[in-house]
Amino acid sequence: MLADSDTVFPDNTVLSQPPSPAADGNADDCDVDAEDDALLSPRSRARALISRDNTAASSNPNVPLPMHIGEEADFNSLLELFYARLFPFREFYRWLCYGQIQKNYFQLRELSFTLSNDAYLRFQSFKDGEDLKRRILELKPVKIDIGAVYNVKPSDKKHVAVFNPLERELVFDIDMTDYDPVRSCCTGADICLKCWDFMTLSIKILDRALQDDFGFKHRLWVYSGRRGVHCWVCDDRARKLSPDARRAIVNYLEIVKGGEEHAKRVSLNAKAMHPSLRKAVEILTPVFTQRIIENQDVLTSPEKWTKVLSMIPDDESKKILSERWSSKTVSPKNKWEELLGITQSLSKKVR
Repeated sequence: MLADSDTVFPDNTVLSQPPSPAADGNADDCDVDAEDDALLSPRSRARALISRDNTAASSNPNVPLPMHIGEEADFNSLLELFYARLFPFREFYRWLCYGQIQKNYFQLRELSFTLSNDAYLRFQSFKDGEDLKRRILELKPVKIDIGAVYNVKPSDKKHVAVFNPLERELVFDIDMTDYDPVRSCCTGADICLKCWDFMTLSIKILDRALQDDFGFKHRLWVYSGRRGVHCWVCDDRARKLSPDARRAIVNYLEIVKGGEEHAKRVSLNAKAMHPSLRKAVEILTPVFTQRIIENQDVLTSPEKWTKVLSMIPDDESKKILSERWSSKTVSPKNKWEELLGITQSLSKKVR
């Protein structure tokens, strides 16, 4: 779950450096190693230990290994091992303290725990990293959620009249299931290497927009632990954004919504294309045909190509292409080229 400097995804795409609060003028010594959301969902990491040998060396000889590690290993034992030896408490604390940019800053942060019995503990707060470590080792939560920074300690919320969130990182969630309408290799929570083509391209496009269009410097990309990735934007001004400002950024980045109404937001007017979309096209063009059209087979059957053609706002063009592809064998690559030709012709008409 931790990466020393960069996070590398299955196609060897190296993502941006993890955020360093010192670079933002907020800390002297609070540089941060990459923290992964899978860290916050330790079930996936603990199970990765199943294949490890019983004799793996431990830096803490006082923590006993489970009696055996194999397919039958007890999850709670693995979880205890995960927190005792793998959880990066120091780095986790250094990230969220941001160099203690204000007095008791870390103590104002809410953390919530989900336990193995499904109990959910909200409004947990801690004096420092050691206090947090003691509590986590005691509870061994199966999930840790990072909440907002409040005006008072979350654990004291019942004793104050005013309890309001002050700031939180700007977080984006890219879920693999969002691509199910055009993902042919897997569905639902299943993930393979082909699926990661969607993730890596999405990451490149969103990361460029966050950096170039909004000027955010501290972007932490992490595996969600299940079926997607999260981006934590940790710049000081990002953490202090109002709800309206956050929604505005999301609306700016959201181009096509899913569902039955998704086609209504597709425009063929190339001249009207926003500069940010042009940059996205530059990222997609060199790899789109192979990674999406061919690897995902999105144009190989009427059921699949109908979803793609539905985004063309011209019924006659959709009919021509569908009839042609149904009557003769056309390779996915050639179908895509024909589709591009028709859309380009339509684009010229609407200028």
